[in-house]
Amino acid sequence: MKNETVRDHQIRLTRVMAYINGHLSEKLSLDILAGVACFSPYHFHRLFQAYIGVNLNVSLLFLGQAFAKPRDETQRKMDLVVPRAP
Repeated sequence: MKNETVRDHQIRLTRVMAYINGHLSEKLSLDILAGVACFSPYHFHRLFQAYIGVNLNVSLLFLGQAFAKPRDETQRKMDLVVPRAP
């Protein structure tokens, strides 16, 4: 790959990482992040994994779990005692 292409990819992915950092409380998706990077969803998904080293879906799942609102202790205990209806 040409140096210019690599630099362009790095700039776009840096923009995406900044967007993710600023929107952690929102639902993030492939389409949204691909739009931020100005790539097609297909191309963005491939580049994200190639440069970051982790699948985008795994990254979003991890971020969702890491920044989920913590539940209080009482709610956690109730979840153990009272099963929720499907």
